[in-house]
Amino acid sequence: MVNSELLEKVMALPPDEQVEFIGAVWDSLDHTRTHVTSAERKMLDEALADLAANPDAGIPASESLAKLDLSAERAAFMQSASRLNDLLGDVDIDDIINEFDTLRHEERTAKGM
Repeated sequence: MVNSELLEKVMALPPDEQVEFIGAVWDSLDHTRTHVTSAERKMLDEALADLAANPDAGIPASESLAKLDLSAERAAFMQSASRLNDLLGDVDIDDIINEFDTLRHEERTAKGM
């Protein structure tokens, strides 16, 4: 059972800190003692077989992780923009979000991502 007080504290964190928390918990697990069911093992075997048959179908882990980082960063930014919109009233939140997306795209392009 999940500790409801702990869950409330985690849910109150900004999205990027929630992701960091989840990663810390995941890293703390003793993966050698984690039980994998036969259904989960079958799903993993199928995924590995698919990867072996289609090695170019996926994307590198680094790219996936970069997308997750960007998603958490964008979610935190959108939450801040929404708060700003609540405070200022006349701010067009869509313009702010579009500007953020443009700046992040330019930054990633400059880094060759």
